[in-house]
Amino acid sequence: MNIIFERINQREISLKWDNPQGLSTTVDMLPTRTYGAESGQQLIETTKDNCVIHHRSFFKPTYRLTCGNQSHIVSERVLPLEGANNFRDAGGYETEDGLMVRWGKLYRSDHLHRLTDNDLIYLQPLGIRSVVDYRNAKEAAKQPNRLWADDIQSVFYTPDASSAELAAKASNDAEKIDFLLQLAKSGDSQLAIDNSGKIMEDQYRDFIHHPDSVDAFRNMLLLLAQSGEWAVNQHCRGGKDRTGFGIALVHLVLGVKKESIYHDYMLTNVLRAERNSRRMAQYREQTTDPNVLGFLSSMMETRYSYLDASLDEIAQRYGSVERYIRQGLGIDQQTIDCLKAIFLTAKSGGTV
Repeated sequence: MNIIFERINQREISLKWDNPQGLSTTVDMLPTRTYGAESGQQLIETTKDNCVIHHRSFFKPTYRLTCGNQSHIVSERVLPLEGANNFRDAGGYETEDGLMVRWGKLYRSDHLHRLTDNDLIYLQPLGIRSVVDYRNAKEAAKQPNRLWADDIQSVFYTPDASSAELAAKASNDAEKIDFLLQLAKSGDSQLAIDNSGKIMEDQYRDFIHHPDSVDAFRNMLLLLAQSGEWAVNQHCRGGKDRTGFGIALVHLVLGVKKESIYHDYMLTNVLRAERNSRRMAQYREQTTDPNVLGFLSSMMETRYSYLDASLDEIAQRYGSVERYIRQGLGIDQQTIDCLKAIFLTAKSGGTV
């Protein structure tokens, strides 16, 4: 069942689904930690293919829609926050064996430095009690996280991220542009100052074999396997590369369909489009050099080729994702089984 979830405002949600035969459809509100007053109740029964649900408060709802013999769970993918543009629920994706990643258990985001008071109110009931921060010490000190509860476990697992270090090397745009122009003119740099994205592809290959990355992503999976009933968020600076690979890795372990893994990864481009457009306009005020502008654009985007580079590196070094998880990361079957028990559910089942 294809369901479109759209937030109209803080208290209204629009749902649309496939119902060409005009079958009776019920919408139930699943019990969640967000404690809506309607939790666990049937909200609507209709023969239409759409509805608008009115709630009495602003929170993250999760619904079960039952239409004929089909039943499916849907929730809010992109969180409606003021101070983060890439904070989202990485649940709801179907696995190859017909299960679904639980909504409300696995989150991903950009940095949490600019969260507002309203954002903290929205996030507090979600049950996120662990935050994996992939940033290095310099990044975290420059933009320290603002958290929504005193008992949150924050851990720093720092993969090798030379591209992120390059992006943060200059203190302002003028310095960054000048640095890149010098590299482009020197001709001595191994760094391709163009729109090829080679630096990012190399970064994604390093995620597979660099010792720091191996440690970071192994520790992330081990933490998730111990998360129990609580939710976990993982983030870096933009929620794009280190986080993008980290979430893709979790989805690979859980057996999520490959097209869904790529869909979740590429959604970053949509959510950061306005921000990226604004940043490129600022860069164009500093230079008209097409190679430098192309290079900067390639570092802000997510591209299929970047995630492909990781998967190609896995295939070349280990032959399969399964062998990479077991041999490359040292994750045993008991941990894999634990991750699946925590993060997977039937498509039509239960609570979240």
